[in-house]
Amino acid sequence: MLIRNLDDLAKHLWCEPDEKIIARTLYKNTECGVVFSMTTHGVTISGYAEGVDSECAPHKLPFPFNSTDFDVAVKVADEDGCALWNEGHEEA
Repeated sequence: MLIRNLDDLAKHLWCEPDEKIIARTLYKNTECGVVFSMTTHGVTISGYAEGVDSECAPHKLPFPFNSTDFDVAVKVADEDGCALWNEGHEEA
């Protein structure tokens, strides 16, 4: 599926076409949570690790993009967040 805008992305995620709802859907449906933002030119997804001072690198997808590429970016961003969380919470 080709994602050209917010409506297409919402259809892909089976949620309402609202940036905040999409962000919440992605956060809730990933292991460590991801951060989502959107511009008129595309989307940015990055991993999240609570309690860690570092940040994960963003994954940017300019419109239009393939839904498979989006799903991969979400998966990798979530893995980035989990890895960062594990690094930040290792036992000394």
